[in-house]
Amino acid sequence: MELTQSQSDWIADRIHIEAEMLILQGENQRNRDERADLLDEISRLRQELKDTIRQKEMAEERCAQLEKRAIVVEIEVAEKRERDNIDDIGLPVEFVQARLRDAGDVEMHRELAEFSLSRASADVAKLAIWLEGCDMGDHASQLVTDYCRQHPISASVDLVREVEEVSSADHSSRARTLLLGCVEKSVSRRPIEDLFGFLEGYLTFSSEGAATRVDAFLAGVASRWLRRWSHYPDRSNRFFDIVDFLDAQGQRQASVKLIEEQVGYTGSVTKFGQIIAESNREADIRVFASRWLKRIKSVKHGDLYRLARQMKKMSDFSNPLMFELVLQDIFSVYDPLHIAKIYVYSLDDSRDQTTFTKRLIRVIVQNGLAEEVHGYLLANFGMPFDGGAPRNASEAN
Repeated sequence: MELTQSQSDWIADRIHIEAEMLILQGENQRNRDERADLLDEISRLRQELKDTIRQKEMAEERCAQLEKRAIVVEIEVAEKRERDNIDDIGLPVEFVQARLRDAGDVEMHRELAEFSLSRASADVAKLAIWLEGCDMGDHASQLVTDYCRQHPISASVDLVREVEEVSSADHSSRARTLLLGCVEKSVSRRPIEDLFGFLEGYLTFSSEGAATRVDAFLAGVASRWLRRWSHYPDRSNRFFDIVDFLDAQGQRQASVKLIEEQVGYTGSVTKFGQIIAESNREADIRVFASRWLKRIKSVKHGDLYRLARQMKKMSDFSNPLMFELVLQDIFSVYDPLHIAKIYVYSLDDSRDQTTFTKRLIRVIVQNGLAEEVHGYLLANFGMPFDGGAPRNASEAN
């Protein structure tokens, strides 16, 4: 009896297990089928993505070609109008202003595009300043940018002159800053020959303006152009071409300001200072060193490690003049304790002397600070000054 019951239970359990296995096999097959479908879907989506990316690249390339062609055609049309002396018969600017007051975005863009292509620089300046005064600075920027892009570089010069005159009469300094910034941006997209043409044209009417304002504008235009073209391999040559051009135009202060702006822009002596140092142009080296020293003085006793690190790189320049100028001035800024810290930072990882250390030692001795620095080094770092180097000026020399 018990045996019969056990056999029945075993058979029931076997049937139950086999039924569960069949169910699991079915679910497993269904999962495999779903996984295969998902993999097929992923493959299809990847292919669609590749096709979309390729179409996007082709569209971008086509747009870039059309944009270049549009710029060329716009300039050709503007030059033809100027060459054929076609007079503008458009509405007075006041009528255009009245029409723009109630215009929607689409109509506004269309009106400004037509206006920038067909109107004279005086009208463009007047309308742009009016737009900025109506808190429509974006539209004013669009108008000026389109005008500069669509016309020869001489038109940009004329526009600057008109903006200067109109903004001066209306006391619109904010509009002047905004619009001249747009002109700078447009000029930065032109080749260097156009940059020189613009700078030379600007100087023909700016002689009566404030000298500092003229220098700032010239340096600003050139600096923006350099940033725009910074990826070109001959950027350093272009920089000196611009400096020489400004010097030849009698604008040395603008050249100085341009060099100073580059120091502030690069943020590191190695990015731009090496170009200046290895040019062997003593006047430019002194300008760079002076501007860089102002940054040192503003930091004062702050990041001495960063200062020492950059000085160490500066000491490797082939022309030692910049390093010597900066090193001498450091002693007018820092006290002996901080000089001692700079000395420690100048050593390499094994605490051996570098070129920077050896030159620093010489200047420390020449300035009569050897004993004080020696005391600070022993008290704070447990090391003697220069490990037995000469302690007096005559031996150092």
